[in-house]
Amino acid sequence: ATPLEDVKRALDIEAFPHDENYETIAGFMMYMLRKIPKKTDFVLFDRYKFEIIDTENFKIDQLMVSFRKDLPQEETTIN
Repeated sequence: ATPLEDVKRALDIEAFPHDENYETIAGFMMYMLRKIPKKTDFVLFDRYKFEIIDTENFKIDQLMVSFRKDLPQEETTIN
């Protein structure tokens, strides 16, 4: 599990929404998706696309983070 603090440092993100509710990037994904994650689910947040690449036993196994130049900062979209 990747701690949220490590992700914030690596991506230069000041804060994640409602981050008192989770401690890892997988927790962020599950919180934002509001469901059991599956492949291809994604969240757009703060110029980044967080996309689930693989899951195992209802847990996120691999997550890809892509930089989105076309989005205004602080916009959040859930799919």
